[in-house]
Amino acid sequence: MGTHCPVCGKKCNYNEIPPYYRYAIDTNPFKKEKVPIARFRCKIVGLTFSVLPHQLIPYCQYTVNAIIQTLLEVYNFQERGQKGYYGVCLQMDPDCSATPFLILTWAKLLATGLKRGHHILHRLFPGKLPEDNNIFSIIKKIYLYIKGICSPEPPGRFGVSQAMIHFFKNTNNHLFGLSSSDRNRSP
Repeated sequence: MGTHCPVCGKKCNYNEIPPYYRYAIDTNPFKKEKVPIARFRCKIVGLTFSVLPHQLIPYCQYTVNAIIQTLLEVYNFQERGQKGYYGVCLQMDPDCSATPFLILTWAKLLATGLKRGHHILHRLFPGKLPEDNNIFSIIKKIYLYIKGICSPEPPGRFGVSQAMIHFFKNTNNHLFGLSSSDRNRSP
């Protein structure tokens, strides 16, 4: 997190306050648990901020691994000529409540983050990432990014976490999703 407060931008020695809890959902195997989210209060401005564990995406209950594993399954279904989003939903535990629309939303979330982070990730993984073009489908682009980031590691493991942490250290932003301070607050 660093020595400077993300709220005021100064060295204000922000205070830790009690955490809040939110759900983290994994899909394979299905597991839904509450995890504590660290919270802090800026001594100068008085506003609070939270620090998410790197496996969580802002405003998303599903873990990064769950989302990536699901989207890679969609890719596998589509490569075999089957209905990817729907087919994956049929295989998932019914308690995880995933729908084809939700999985499509995940695909857009990851594709947006990977496109936004391409210039940073390209330096970390030179020659392994796809170039930005409109030839590939959204799922194919995600597959190529994950393949480049994770080779030779298995998808959804060390490589993606390393990429997310590297992006955050270089930009102070989340690779996937937007924090509340990054969202447009105009009415």
